[in-house]
Amino acid sequence: MSDLTICGSDFQRRVLSIRHQLDLYNQIAPNAQSLFDKTFDTLSAENHKIVIANLEEAYRDAGNRAETIIEKIYDLKERYGDRRD
Repeated sequence: MSDLTICGSDFQRRVLSIRHQLDLYNQIAPNAQSLFDKTFDTLSAENHKIVIANLEEAYRDAGNRAETIIEKIYDLKERYGDRRD
């Protein structure tokens, strides 16, 4: 990330925003994994339903975050293209 300092401030902000979104996305994975693991535990029907609902919410959150990341990368590419300068 230190090489980023040679780039313009707009480019830096956009890249750091993508990085932030990736960090948020990566925080979802351990929670989703934990919830997934719980689906194999012996749970009451009510607790199993709660775990499944929370797992589905984590998957939705991950999907939404992935869409945001894709949009930000697309916007960055549209703005700056494939320039290497």
